[in-house]
Amino acid sequence: MYFVVNWSGEESYALKTELKTLFQKETKKKVHNLAINEIPSRLWKFLCTRSGISEMTNSSEMGNVLMDKLIQTLTADVYRIIGKSTFKEEFVTAGGVDVNEIDFIRFESKLIPGLFLVGEVLNIDALTGGFNFQAAWTGAEIAAKSM
Repeated sequence: MYFVVNWSGEESYALKTELKTLFQKETKKKVHNLAINEIPSRLWKFLCTRSGISEMTNSSEMGNVLMDKLIQTLTADVYRIIGKSTFKEEFVTAGGVDVNEIDFIRFESKLIPGLFLVGEVLNIDALTGGFNFQAAWTGAEIAAKSM
């Protein structure tokens, strides 16, 4: 089984124009250090590497072959589903609202009274063993009762 991901959310022709403009503007920057379409930096670096772009490649060195491979990766990246990982490899991004800013008795923000936050919006980055849904549902129930 396979699935295809469009990481950019754009069509390849539009993305090519955008990338060419960016690379012409930022000729001295390393491609791995650029940011496009709000793609998180860790994911961007992974996608650059997946496209065969070295960490040392400057924007000015992006030829047609590398550009086409990057665009292919950004707009139609194919992955084979072979099972479930038990490691953090599947966590491409992490983060959220710092747990120190939350009153967990009510799931209310300590900074903005009346704002209740639960689930994936919180920075609870751990191997939950599949219990992240339960944590979100429990948090939601506590927050709802606190409102």
